[in-house]
Amino acid sequence: MNAHPKVLQDSLGQQVRLGRELGKGGEGAVYEAQGRTDLALKIYWPNKAAVRQDKIAAMVAAGWAKSNTFVAFPVEPLYTSSGLFAGFSMKRIGGHKPVHLLYSPSSRKLEFTGIDFRFLIRAALNIATAVTSVHTTGCVVGDINHSGFLVSDQATITLIDSDSFQVATSGKHFLCQVGTPEYTPPELQSSRFDRINRTRNHDNFGLAVLLFQLLFMGRHPYSGVFLGKGEMPLERSISEFRFAYSSRRSSTNMNPPPNVPLLSDFPDSIAAAFEKAFGREGAQERPAAQTWVALLRQLEGELQKCQSNPAHHHVKGKQCAWCRMEQAVPGFIAFTSSQPLHVLPLHIDITQLVALINSIKDPGPAPDINSVVTGSATAPTPMRFAPIAYLREQYGIAIGVSIIGFLLLQVGFVALPAYIVCGAGIAFSFYPNPRAKAIADARKQAEATWRLAKNSWSGQAGNAKFLEMRRESDALVRELTALPGEEQRGLQQLETRKRDVQLNRFLERFQIEHAKIRKIGSGRKAVLASFGIETAADIDQQQISRIQGFGPGLIAELIGWRRGLEHRFVFNANEPLSSNDIATVKSLIANKKLDTENKLRTTINNLQTAAISTANQRRSLAFSANAAFARLKEAEVAERLVHPIFARVAKAVAIGLFVLALMGGGPSINKPTVVPPQLQLKAQTPPPQQQRAVEQRVPVPIPSAPTSLPSLPMPAPVQRVEPRATARPSSIPAEPPFRAPAARVEPSESTRVAPPLPAPIDIPDSPLLSDRVEQADVPVGVEPPKLDLARPSDALAIQKRLVELGYLAFAPDGKWGPKSVRALREFRAANQLPNDSVWDRATEAKLFSDDAPPVVTDSPSNTAFVGAWTNERGACGNDGVPPLRITNAGAESAGGRCAFQNVRPEASASWRVTARCIVNDKTWSTEILLTVSGDQLTWISSAKGRSQYFRCPK
Repeated sequence: MNAHPKVLQDSLGQQVRLGRELGKGGEGAVYEAQGRTDLALKIYWPNKAAVRQDKIAAMVAAGWAKSNTFVAFPVEPLYTSSGLFAGFSMKRIGGHKPVHLLYSPSSRKLEFTGIDFRFLIRAALNIATAVTSVHTTGCVVGDINHSGFLVSDQATITLIDSDSFQVATSGKHFLCQVGTPEYTPPELQSSRFDRINRTRNHDNFGLAVLLFQLLFMGRHPYSGVFLGKGEMPLERSISEFRFAYSSRRSSTNMNPPPNVPLLSDFPDSIAAAFEKAFGREGAQERPAAQTWVALLRQLEGELQKCQSNPAHHHVKGKQCAWCRMEQAVPGFIAFTSSQPLHVLPLHIDITQLVALINSIKDPGPAPDINSVVTGSATAPTPMRFAPIAYLREQYGIAIGVSIIGFLLLQVGFVALPAYIVCGAGIAFSFYPNPRAKAIADARKQAEATWRLAKNSWSGQAGNAKFLEMRRESDALVRELTALPGEEQRGLQQLETRKRDVQLNRFLERFQIEHAKIRKIGSGRKAVLASFGIETAADIDQQQISRIQGFGPGLIAELIGWRRGLEHRFVFNANEPLSSNDIATVKSLIANKKLDTENKLRTTINNLQTAAISTANQRRSLAFSANAAFARLKEAEVAERLVHPIFARVAKAVAIGLFVLALMGGGPSINKPTVVPPQLQLKAQTPPPQQQRAVEQRVPVPIPSAPTSLPSLPMPAPVQRVEPRATARPSSIPAEPPFRAPAARVEPSESTRVAPPLPAPIDIPDSPLLSDRVEQADVPVGVEPPKLDLARPSDALAIQKRLVELGYLAFAPDGKWGPKSVRALREFRAANQLPNDSVWDRATEAKLFSDDAPPVVTDSPSNTAFVGAWTNERGACGNDGVPPLRITNAGAESAGGRCAFQNVRPEASASWRVTARCIVNDKTWSTEILLTVSGDQLTWISSAKGRSQYFRCPK
């Protein structure tokens, strides 16, 4: 470039002399004005001046330099001695530095020492105010970038390079002919800037990127981990609206880089504004500069000082993102305090803490439940005496009716009515009285309640929580005891690593942003900065290889640049340790001590709470166990008062009398058999051969049976018999071993005889309950259930409903097995239906009704996490199917399921869960912390990290 003339003149002909050069670029250079401390001079290269003359004249004529304090607008045009336009004068900016030195953590600790997060927010607010002032003039900045804004140590902002603005004034229009790809909106990527009429909405994109970098430690919003195949350059990511920090990961297919702030660390209003600015809807309208001014003022009012580190400030009600980043990246310091370092004494009285912990009494393991149960077998309550008395009357009546029928036969009463009376006695003794079934169901329900009480006692009455808190407190005491030695080791490491410390401090002075590295342009530099690689000291081959798009070639270029700088380093063995390094070590130990003490204080409180809670829990569980045990014993007594004595005696007597009546219980009056004359034989006694033939041919009549008895076969009482191979025991002959006397029975076709009793009937063993599909027999006139347990699709629908209500924990599969049977039985019992697994219309109607009750636990708050959850507020997955369904027994999603082995209340709205999870045939054990706040559920897993869900709308 040609040298600029040393003397110029303004529009009034006054001379202006060029002083020291302040900087230069592609269009020209900037100089001091000799004798003027308030002005700077921008002089164009001779081949650039002519195209800028009219634009500078229009801006000077508009007078913006006098009315706007945020922008270095042109004050006067400057000319050479021959009258050629050379450049312009403008307000001189002193004590300001480019804004990227502020938002970059590595340069911030050198250029802006002692500032905190509040300073960054105020600088962002002033940048938004400066852009608002430009838009007020009718201009558009056009090329918003990290070099165009200068920031002071008071967070004030000045916008430079105003001659590149898009200007519209006095009927004249001048385009902005330059642009920076990292700050160019998606709709303008790969466009010719000298042919585009920029709008304020285009400025709003560049402004949002710059504000994001200030709030997110220099990270670019579109730089992250691409989840697809191939590379994702920054310019392509911008053009495809792939906002890496978006909550809509399914559409962006991007994840943010590791160990960075997240949108969830900020108020919802800030997060929503960034989503709109960087999403597809932003192409129509993005948050304006004035909108950002209001949002950032609101953010300033929502900050609070971090309890763990006084140099940190974070949003109220949110976790400290800076503490999280410092813990994840050893050696990283987000902010340093501007206050003098006051290191807390490390030598504390550990014995007092130990004495306090030991004074909290261990409640010990839970005793055997039988030792806390004081109930015994008791008589049934007055309410149950009535059905017992009624059943006694029923069985007494059955015996009486059977005796009456037997006596009627003995006195010669008409046979058929007498047998009917005997049969009525048997039927009455076997009649399935609903009162007897109610007593049996009450006993089964009492057994289920007692089992639940025992399970609750074994799972909740122990001292596991107390022991966990005790182990945690002991570990924290050991950490406090070790802190002095840890500090000493840290200082010794500084001494042994003096050369490495000096080299690292030397390399930190070389910013990648300003370096000329082959193949590393501005886009790749922005990606490196988004992953925390900003200086030569940050270059690490292993870390860079994890960044998508940086292959061996680019890594070699970066390593080569760093090695070239290392050759220029000279080690000084006599240089003392840096006071900043020593202060950093002491500050880290002091912060760790403060954090450990706070944790120990909380743990001691939790230890006391656990001891008290265990005692209260045991009293509550003991009360419930005693009540359940008393109900069980009462139900057992009630059942024994009915069935073992009265029922069996009544049935045995009724059946016995009936059999005696059949086998010979007729009248004792001997009446001659009346034989019609036409059938009488000549001889009273047949020949022996004929008599033997008759004995072999004629069925055996019942002895002494009257001739008037009809030949009606009487069924044997239904009883359980052995398998068919042993169905006819040797003690029961196939036919009675006696024959009718020849003198009283004549061989005749008209002789009436009773047939033999039918052979025993094989009754197969009932299938096990776990394998049985119980479909109720539907009486005539009663509506059957619409769903059939034997049909897989119907069984699947029933299982899903049982899962929703918390009775079934495993994933529905349409196969009706043991777990499904138990769940249906528990549901029927909870709805005052008979305690069995029968599927009928009443059960179906109750199960699919809106008021079907879920599983009830001791405390309503224990079911707050039960329900359907989704990771997107206001929606519930595709087709209404929630991504996550939780019951008291487990959780299930499309990708797998977790079976809850132990659920322990952590706080008023938190539960700690021990679970066994399976996803894609991979199984593992994990600890889960569930926290419910309004319609939000936080799921923190020791294996998979943290997830946020929202309750599905009803």
